[in-house]
Amino acid sequence: MHLLTREAMELYFRHLTPQGILALHLTNNHLDLVSAVERLSHALGKHAVWVESDLDEAQEIYNADWVLITADPLEIPAIAQASKQLRWIPGLRLWTDDYSNILQVMKFRLPAPP
Repeated sequence: MHLLTREAMELYFRHLTPQGILALHLTNNHLDLVSAVERLSHALGKHAVWVESDLDEAQEIYNADWVLITADPLEIPAIAQASKQLRWIPGLRLWTDDYSNILQVMKFRLPAPP
């Protein structure tokens, strides 16, 4: 979780050129990390796209979730065609070095009590 905080993201972008692309592999069966990163990229004024690969066992390609984050919108046609808009969870609080809540991004949440 420490790698997906505001402070970590700021550090990554200090080491990238202005045209750099931060590529995050976020595949996870239990956590919706795409939504956490959507919140981070929005808070930092960055542009993010979600690229999801489909399973193709014959070619040994497995499902994968990638988020590409840039300072300026990506204008690479192949990426634009393959990308989707990021998911978001209403009320998800920005993760920082002082705060994170893994329960908010669980994919299999229990229903709220009546």
